[in-house]
Amino acid sequence: MTPGAGQEKELRADAARNRARILQVARARLAAGDNSLQLNAVARLAGVGVGTVYR
Repeated sequence: MTPGAGQEKELRADAARNRARILQVARARLAAGDNSLQLNAVARLAGVGVGTVYR
């Protein structure tokens, strides 16, 4: 059964780590004043593929 509106599916451990790294990098870049934040750069700095950022 798939989660309905307002319900989140529990992430696998590796997916949760990737998500945390992506958010950490994005927040750090924004805090540093990077107003031209690009997802390719976030993926590279987080050590994940760009497709992972889009998930």
